[in-house]
Amino acid sequence: MAGIDRRGRSGAYCSVTTATRVRPSPARSFTPRRPMTADVAGSDAIQLLAWHSEVHVPVPAEFHARMTVVVFDSMALVRIRHSPAEVHRTSDLVESLLVGSTLYFVLAGSLTVRQGGRSMEVAAGSAVVLSGHQPFSLECAHPVDLLIVVLRRRALDGRGVPESETDTRVLPGSSYSSAVTSFLAALLTDPPRPASTEGLTAQQAVLQLITGVLSASPDRDEVAPGRSRSESWYAQAVNFIASNHSDPELSTADVAAAAGVSSRHLQRVLAGVGTSVAAELRRSRTRWAVAMLTQAGSERRSIDEIAVLAGFGSAARMRRAFLVEYGVTPARYRADPPEELRAGISR
Repeated sequence: MAGIDRRGRSGAYCSVTTATRVRPSPARSFTPRRPMTADVAGSDAIQLLAWHSEVHVPVPAEFHARMTVVVFDSMALVRIRHSPAEVHRTSDLVESLLVGSTLYFVLAGSLTVRQGGRSMEVAAGSAVVLSGHQPFSLECAHPVDLLIVVLRRRALDGRGVPESETDTRVLPGSSYSSAVTSFLAALLTDPPRPASTEGLTAQQAVLQLITGVLSASPDRDEVAPGRSRSESWYAQAVNFIASNHSDPELSTADVAAAAGVSSRHLQRVLAGVGTSVAAELRRSRTRWAVAMLTQAGSERRSIDEIAVLAGFGSAARMRRAFLVEYGVTPARYRADPPEELRAGISR
């Protein structure tokens, strides 16, 4: 690859490959964890990245990385500054990780990104979204400062942004993306614990902002390319529900007003894709309740308290919703969560 002289001082090619990769245990890899900050160099810095990628650097002893990371149940947020390197997500790693899309916001430096036969240059002030279903490589010939949002597969379900296995594109700078970047940078300055109320709220806020990044068009009144009017109304409706599900009084009229259509028309749009305001509210509230039921320290919250925070209004309503969505009660779900939730990001 161009851009990096892949030789050490002795003239030999230097790399860290899968033989020296450190892998997290499946039970801990994408389960919520408290924020972590590291400032390391040499082999320690390489190992910081190598659990999820193959890392190639010009001179391993001179490689340096500073990273802050916080892992939620649906995403991980990372701020990293590191020396020149090539980072490769190989096919076997793609198969071993449950990553959906990953967004790289470039604060300083630049990246050359390759995925799916495409090669893209990403400059400071821009961002790139990469699919977690395909191998990719990142190359930085100079030090970089990155904000990274790693989404669990299907993390944006119900928000009007279907997951694509081939969604690879550069996101040019805009006032909206700049605001999102500023928010992420501020959040990672002092990240909340994922299981706290602030952490739960922060995750939902970031998912909502990323939904906007992935779906926004230059003109907010313009339908995004490839999207019909009905799809646009559906996206606005589910986004509004996801942001306001904690309001127990949220009504179809409220959602319709946010989408810019009448209640009757919204009901027809949602019926056309096999759903309804009530169904979307139930899904959004149960997802929020699941996060609170299963995160570390959640036992300190009662079922009644979680029901109110999620927007159900009562434990009885939440119980009925869980039986519809998951076939078990909230108490049973807390005691015995599904295998895929326990498995985290690794299969």
